[in-house]
Amino acid sequence: MGREIHDYDLVVLGSGPGGYVAALRAAQRGLRTALVERSAPGGVCLNWGCIPTKALLRSAHAFLELAGARRLGLTIEGAGFDYAAVQRRSRQVVERLVKAILLLLERGGVELWQAGGRLDGRDETGVRVALEPAPGGMEIAAGRARRATAGETLRAPRVILAAGGRARELPGLPFDGERILSSREALALTAVPRRCVIIGAGAIGVEFADLFSTFGSQVTLVEMLPGLLPGMEAEAGEELKKALQKRRVRVLTGTRVAGVDDAGGALRCRAEPAGDEGVAPGADEGAEAIEADRVLVAVGVRGNVEDLGLETLGIVPERGFVAADEHQRTSAPGVYAIGDLTGPPLLAHAASAQGIHAADHAAHAAGRLGGPEPESVAREWMPGVVYTRPQVASVGLDEATARARHGAVDVGRFPFVGLGRAVAENETGGFVKVILEPGTRKLLGAHAVSPIAGELIAELTLIGRCGLSADAVLATVHAHPTMAEAVPEAFGAAVGLGLHG
Repeated sequence: MGREIHDYDLVVLGSGPGGYVAALRAAQRGLRTALVERSAPGGVCLNWGCIPTKALLRSAHAFLELAGARRLGLTIEGAGFDYAAVQRRSRQVVERLVKAILLLLERGGVELWQAGGRLDGRDETGVRVALEPAPGGMEIAAGRARRATAGETLRAPRVILAAGGRARELPGLPFDGERILSSREALALTAVPRRCVIIGAGAIGVEFADLFSTFGSQVTLVEMLPGLLPGMEAEAGEELKKALQKRRVRVLTGTRVAGVDDAGGALRCRAEPAGDEGVAPGADEGAEAIEADRVLVAVGVRGNVEDLGLETLGIVPERGFVAADEHQRTSAPGVYAIGDLTGPPLLAHAASAQGIHAADHAAHAAGRLGGPEPESVAREWMPGVVYTRPQVASVGLDEATARARHGAVDVGRFPFVGLGRAVAENETGGFVKVILEPGTRKLLGAHAVSPIAGELIAELTLIGRCGLSADAVLATVHAHPTMAEAVPEAFGAAVGLGLHG
């Protein structure tokens, strides 16, 4: 059978938060763009990650507010929940946003192909992408996507790989979709497990601990490292630990799950102390058995490097990811890689920023975007947010890293208990913390714990990205009464000019 070739200026493989925005930006720059997706647009983030978890957590946090309504002078009798209905709402949110992406792609002039795609070498015209007919999974795109047939190939001078990643399994503990779950499988549950062990206290692990415990599950959260949220500010992790423990989440840090056995209908998890390097000592001292109905494994992500045809262009994965430079270029000319496929920071907004930059860089290389080479993404100012209650948000360096790199630093911490709006809202827990470079008074890192920490971190990211000093922040008037007043208060505390701390 002959091969039918369709030529484009750019082909994007994968329609997650990096891929679909890359395709839209490329089309805006005048590139004829194809977007290849075998499933529903939006990737893991929209369909089985960021968005459905936030929809579920919104219901959980509303339930918490109802439970605490008496503190606001309200009497609410008989508040309850229907988790199946909560789950249905989350899927409705997903469906609505998938349809919105399809409309954006259609209006933006992006040609969406319903197919699998893999690199297939190059010729004198460009990089070839062989299409594989998709068995389904994108019924929602009926009439808005071209269905590939066997033998069809796309070709373009430039390709963006946006294949994403998937949950990493623990050795000897593969996902079975029933009792040993990935986050994707946990999102599909229509009932909260009565007893759940969650392995890993990063963002995914603590969010599920928050969700399940709020709806009545007996949750044990197990983390091998000394604190929650490894890689974020230690003080913020401790604050979240206290909040989860108040909701009866059992938190075991410095602990590993050495094995999981079937115990007559239940699962028995063997938990034991981890060594200094995260390796169990192998002794029985301190070990215990924890019974559970479900075990959720949330220990990281690996890139979807398989079946991409990387070998046809000489691209060799490194530690399960595709290496890319500051402009998202791989080792193969004309081929970019973005998002989870390239490794940390493993954030949807990082993927989007990288996708936009890769598209602009491709447009510049094609002569469609004038001026100097586009500026790369400022990775040192990539914010991270954990959507528990309270939320935890960070950008830049934590205090320990800042001191290791810069020596003396100025630290300002403002607790929300000193803020009028927080008292009025009955949300006095948490804080805003800033780490400044002495002399310049510029931001090195910022951290927030608050129900709206994710909103507060945007201003702090802008302050750091633009190199603003504490003087500039203190000269900027913040509306009163707002939670955002904690930002200048924290900067003031760092330079000896705090007023309410």
